[in-house]
Amino acid sequence: MTQFLYGMNTMGFLVVSLFFWRFWRKSADPLFIAFSVAFFLFALYQLCHAIAAAPSMGYSWSFFLRLAGFGLLIYAVLRKNLK
Repeated sequence: MTQFLYGMNTMGFLVVSLFFWRFWRKSADPLFIAFSVAFFLFALYQLCHAIAAAPSMGYSWSFFLRLAGFGLLIYAVLRKNLK
């Protein structure tokens, strides 16, 4: 059951990533491409956990995918608002 939920989370993150990518193609706003890449990184993180079947989050190397995603979101929002 856990594998299925990890897969559903991965699919959800990929769908959100594709929506932001589509919005970026229409508006060319760098905020949207940053959000798209961040959600793609979140999808990769979920995929790593689905494949590895790791029951605990722990301090694994895949945690850095989440860290990079959140860092990218923070950077993009600050860049947009501080202009």
